[in-house]
Amino acid sequence: MTRRLAIAILSFALPAASLAGPEAREVRFNRPFQEGSLFSLAAIAGVHREVSVRWAGSLLENRVHDLQCEIAAAVRVVKADGADLPVEVELTIFRFGKREGDKLVPLLEKGTTVIARRKDDGWFAFFLPDGKPAEGELAEALELAVGFDTENLDALFSPGKAVKPGDRWAVDARKAAKKFESNGIVVDPDKLGSIVRYQRNEAISKDPCQVLRVEMRCPSATPELPEGMSHVSGSLEVELDTKLPLDPDLPRAEENILFNLQSIARGEKSEAAIEVRTRVSKTIRTRLAKL
Repeated sequence: MTRRLAIAILSFALPAASLAGPEAREVRFNRPFQEGSLFSLAAIAGVHREVSVRWAGSLLENRVHDLQCEIAAAVRVVKADGADLPVEVELTIFRFGKREGDKLVPLLEKGTTVIARRKDDGWFAFFLPDGKPAEGELAEALELAVGFDTENLDALFSPGKAVKPGDRWAVDARKAAKKFESNGIVVDPDKLGSIVRYQRNEAISKDPCQVLRVEMRCPSATPELPEGMSHVSGSLEVELDTKLPLDPDLPRAEENILFNLQSIARGEKSEAAIEVRTRVSKTIRTRLAKL
């Protein structure tokens, strides 16, 4: 999951209060990625994953995975679709590495060109200068740190009416649940609480921006489970902070994403119960600017 969780929240907003007045403005999440457009990208991303397996109450296995990476790159849109959503993007790496203690260990050399191509499922595949796809840790780091819009976010996040700082609107929980499910997470829409808040206006590099926050929480959530396993308990928490320039031709200036998923599943047909506990945490901080 990459950053398109950011990408895993759907909302058609309920009417927001206090829409009148000179400060009321439309909210536009989607920003044009037209062919030939140039951007600068900087991101810091991390994932922490723990999976423990117990049988008859005894710990059989405990796997922990951590990856922290940083990227700075120039972005050129090679191909876009009719909605100005990117289909193929070229990244020229200035810096890209993973954190090991205080050191940033390079994953790609400065000047390396990486091609990102959108797949049928909406995710991007990354290809190296020799034409071969990125694999293993490199692919995971690219998927974590680099993400582009692949759907109409205005139909997902925006209230559909002009709003001003202090306004808030609710998310359609059933549509949000379907979006999470398409990303491999099952949530109970009746228990999914989510809201979008228009917090304030703020200047980023002299560009006035709308500052918005999306909060989603569900006390009943689980990743897709293999056959023979059933959901026992779980929770999901997603927070998205974004800054949208008032100029609709500028990209979203900054985004911070926090994602936490915890789940307990149990085997149904075992002579003794098999219990699998999963915990996944992701943080992604992105800055994008038009060149």
